[in-house]
Amino acid sequence: MTPETLALVERAEALAKAASEGPWRFDGHPDGNIESNGGWTVCFQVCSGALDARDSGEDNGAFVAFARTAVPELCKLLREAEEATDKALADLAQHVADLGDSEDLIGCDGNEMLGTVNEAIQTFRDNRKFDASAEGAGG
Repeated sequence: MTPETLALVERAEALAKAASEGPWRFDGHPDGNIESNGGWTVCFQVCSGALDARDSGEDNGAFVAFARTAVPELCKLLREAEEATDKALADLAQHVADLGDSEDLIGCDGNEMLGTVNEAIQTFRDNRKFDASAEGAGG
């Protein structure tokens, strides 16, 4: 994750942690209120489109209420994806290192070596797809 992305995720997580517990609900009126899970009103008519005729207060309210739950979940998913990517790259590096010790590469020219490495990468990808589907099935 880049430092900028990490800073954005950390800020979003801190704001979400400090805010009233979600999910939030929008009452559906263009100048309406947003309520927390506990029934507390967290926004009073702040979603009104009165300041900008192009905005829809109803759409703004729905977005703010949705974002209360979505932002922390998206931060979590981004961190999980980053961890999975790091692990996959480490696994791939090890696989290529193991391949480098293989007799399959002895006497290869550059194109043959590239082809062998590409086959190894494809095998690695196929194995990762299998691992991911097994994890999704509860394995």
